[in-house]
Amino acid sequence: PSLFLATFLLRSDVIAIPVAVISIGVALYAAVRSYTVSDRVIRRIVLEMTAVILLTPILDVLAGSLLRARQDQLVAVPVLLALIPPFVSQAGALGGIFASRTASKLQIGVITARGLPEIPALVDASIVSALSLAVFAMVGVVAFVLGVATDLVGMPSFQALVGGTILSGLVVTPITLVVSYYLAIGTFRFGLDPDNQSVPIITSAMDLAGVATVLFVMTSLGVLPNG
Repeated sequence: PSLFLATFLLRSDVIAIPVAVISIGVALYAAVRSYTVSDRVIRRIVLEMTAVILLTPILDVLAGSLLRARQDQLVAVPVLLALIPPFVSQAGALGGIFASRTASKLQIGVITARGLPEIPALVDASIVSALSLAVFAMVGVVAFVLGVATDLVGMPSFQALVGGTILSGLVVTPITLVVSYYLAIGTFRFGLDPDNQSVPIITSAMDLAGVATVLFVMTSLGVLPNG
């Protein structure tokens, strides 16, 4: 909704330019203030987030580039444009859940920061994997229902769309778990706060991995025309 509403601001330079100038000014002031504040905790959070802020937009731009490269094919099957945002969002959310649980177990000593996950981490991974099946199936069903309700052109069959969504979930979930686990391990070993590192990186990484997976699977199944 925010992006949609922002498009109305772009229609008028009288509104768009002052809003842009004010927004940039506030952002610059907040950035300078956060780096110079006397509170060490705040400075640490800002410094740890700086690298993340520089990295995550790159991943999101790459995800957008993949969509742009397949724009003509996606326009022919517009229901996929409705499916991809919730798909990647849920992939990132599942990764964030697993990373947070892993980080919590590291902090209290239930598991150790080792290359191969221990039993408690594997149990959490199994729970997230089972949850992902239900989540991605629901995403596919909701996308199909909305597509039919709004009479979108190029609608694939229920089996093709929902099956393709579940298959995409089966492909992206292991990627999510691996990235989440090793991000949690890495931040713990370097003494960083996982809340400042893991979740933002996972979210952006799953934007890229999720988009790539959906495009690949839907093309392989014939739902998306091969460009």
